[in-house]
Amino acid sequence: MLSDVPGFPLADIGAFDAGFRFLLARATALGQYQSLISAKTQALGFALTGAEPARRNRFGALGDMTGLEAGLRARAPLHLAAAMGAPTAQRLGPWFAQLLSLLREHGTRFWVVELPMRSSYRASVTETPLCRSYQGWLADELPRWGGKLIDLSREAWVEDGLFADELHLGPEGAARVSSEIGRRIGADAGP
Repeated sequence: MLSDVPGFPLADIGAFDAGFRFLLARATALGQYQSLISAKTQALGFALTGAEPARRNRFGALGDMTGLEAGLRARAPLHLAAAMGAPTAQRLGPWFAQLLSLLREHGTRFWVVELPMRSSYRASVTETPLCRSYQGWLADELPRWGGKLIDLSREAWVEDGLFADELHLGPEGAARVSSEIGRRIGADAGP
């Protein structure tokens, strides 16, 4: 859920817009220069203390990804229960309604993709009856709004070795997901 991002007011569209505009206004050359100084200072600190920097991949620190995945996994049952207990029009939150309105204005077809996750997430979230119920509801509901669900969460080819960290697919996994999304959208679009 968008409200799960610490430090960002994503649950409220107006607050997010105001905050985002503030961040853009602060994004000056001086701010970028300060970030460069901070990076150099950290490198110097590691050199002086002999400490090892956190292991990273292109998405960030691996420890951060582990913590983020654990938090998402822990909160998912609560969010799924809240969504399934909400009226249909509110189950996907205000952002989805805004996006849907924008898509309709332009006559754009859309697909919602349920991406695969590692086995620990699948065992504690994806394979639960509550998640299966939610995904079934979503698959039935999206066509009413002009969309369709592409559910890659239970594909037989998904294995932990395809992930670069706890959340992100590595190159082989990303290529496989991209190919499958393209195949399914192509099949829906027809000749």
